[in-house]
Amino acid sequence: MPTQKALVLPEKSGQFVVVDNWPTPVAPGPGEVLIKVKATALNPVDWKMQKDGYFIQEYPIVLGWDFSGDVEAVGEGVEGLVKGDRVMALGFPPKGFSGFQQYTLMPADLVGNIP
Repeated sequence: MPTQKALVLPEKSGQFVVVDNWPTPVAPGPGEVLIKVKATALNPVDWKMQKDGYFIQEYPIVLGWDFSGDVEAVGEGVEGLVKGDRVMALGFPPKGFSGFQQYTLMPADLVGNIP
């Protein structure tokens, strides 16, 4: 399985750690897009999740709620997005949709084109 760099939270109240062996998503499923992350934000929800473990059921985890990038691949049934589009996304890290990594899968309905 291909790997990528990611900013990982290994444990509750732990410190973020950069790893270079985080699994890379290979292909989007129906209704999903694969995004190459170009920029991401550190929001209050990210550091509160780091500090207090809000919403987190399992560790290690990759956070990152808001990010932008380029569409790498589009899953079946996705309309309005194509490979190469510049997009922004609202992630949901507890479900694995997160921006502190090089590539991420996202439900297409949480992704928007950048004008």
